[in-house]
Amino acid sequence: MGSRSIALDLSILRQGFSIGREFGFASLEEFARLGSFLEHAFYEPGSLAADPPGFSFRLANPPLRLGAFSAIRLRWDGALVPPERAAISVGASHPPRSFAEIDADHPLLLSFGGPIRISVQAEPQRPGLHRLRLELQSLAIPPLVWIEITDHLRAE
Repeated sequence: MGSRSIALDLSILRQGFSIGREFGFASLEEFARLGSFLEHAFYEPGSLAADPPGFSFRLANPPLRLGAFSAIRLRWDGALVPPERAAISVGASHPPRSFAEIDADHPLLLSFGGPIRISVQAEPQRPGLHRLRLELQSLAIPPLVWIEITDHLRAE
């Protein structure tokens, strides 16, 4: 864990205490509930599964916003997944696209309500709780959107 990550975590903690002092600690519970709701509104809970030769998961809707994205990155337990080892399928009728194929000239287009499946070629992963962070580089503002997910990896 780098010092930048610790500094960001401490900053969030400090801001949480500030909000709690100013607005009451019940407001923090509501923020946590809202964060959990948003995670489950985009991520299909329980979809993280071993999918030889790696794993896959599904999103119910586009993450955080619609639009065109010039890059997509995935972190698995904090480690960046090489873009050539990850692919995204948008809707049932579109073939999977490697993260490495997505750039400003060939953006990823997301529209409302389409199912999204992300698959990763990787060594077998241990079952249990894992943390995913999906980052999308937007062609619009804000330039980077992301969703963080914690789920249990199911066996194949």
